[in-house]
Amino acid sequence: MLNSVTHVRFAGGGMVLPVGDPYGRQFLVEHIGGCLRKNGGLEVEFRDERWRVRPIDGYCARCGAPLRAGGCSTHRNREPWCIYCAFGTVSQGARQRRLQS
Repeated sequence: MLNSVTHVRFAGGGMVLPVGDPYGRQFLVEHIGGCLRKNGGLEVEFRDERWRVRPIDGYCARCGAPLRAGGCSTHRNREPWCIYCAFGTVSQGARQRRLQS
């Protein structure tokens, strides 16, 4: 049960979101994209890992997609991942890469 919620923190607030199923993870990805546009950076605790999400240029180290929606990294994984690979599923990241090519 503890891994089925995610904490999202940003300047001026934060929230807890359910992520126990694919719909919850998709909602998380969409919410992160919106928060990033409004706040410029945020922190996400997802599955016992703390991710820093910020707007950066470059490509996802996992799927190769452009980081248009922001890059995500942890203290262990410093290479940026797209929000789909970090918080969604690998298939979402691959689908995003195909759509943007």
